[in-house]
Amino acid sequence: MKRILTDFLSLFYPRACICCNRTLLSKEEYICMHCRLDFPLTNFSVVGDNPLRRHLLTIENLDYVFAYLKYVRHGAAQKILHELKYRDQKGLGIMMGQWLGYYILEKAEMLDIDLIIPIPLHKSKLRKRGYNQSALIAEGLSKSLGINWEGNILERKVYTSTQTKKGKTDRWVNVDNIFQKSNNKDIKNQHILLIDDVITTGATIESAAKILTESGVGKISIACIATGQQ
Repeated sequence: MKRILTDFLSLFYPRACICCNRTLLSKEEYICMHCRLDFPLTNFSVVGDNPLRRHLLTIENLDYVFAYLKYVRHGAAQKILHELKYRDQKGLGIMMGQWLGYYILEKAEMLDIDLIIPIPLHKSKLRKRGYNQSALIAEGLSKSLGINWEGNILERKVYTSTQTKKGKTDRWVNVDNIFQKSNNKDIKNQHILLIDDVITTGATIESAAKILTESGVGKISIACIATGQQ
């Protein structure tokens, strides 16, 4: 019934691809197949060396580091993340998390991840936006990888201004010591997969990883939808 109603409404209000504005087919959601096949994939190796991993080597006990898409101005990744963060497209976040998971499974023969943890938003920003985009990605990733996720392990204790117009040094200062562990859940010796929507300088992800390391985790792996690292 829901599919019939959606198809009927699309006759009058056609759904459009967020990347190219083409009219979506009935089985397509948010992104058309043409754009998905044309995604700017990083083709980073999941296990072993890649440009993003080399950028995050200050993280202790770092295992694998993976990014799905290349982030360029006005490119597909920027359009997707803008819709996700500012247009209330919650379903898009879950879908992209699932696609990220499927892509990781194509690149890795075996994963020994114990728990998926998304980068948290500050409470005031979460109230304003209504959702955490990284948590939506983690939810989708959990579905495709079959690994549990929890969004309340880390807490962002300091509200930070946007990173977009800051230089590299200012970005590091802006996120130094902004996270804390928010509950008593034992994550000692576990392999944690830390999730963010986009990684640029790596300052935010490294700040969060520091808290996980201090909490005694065994290994930390990183995954994101997009990165500017080439």
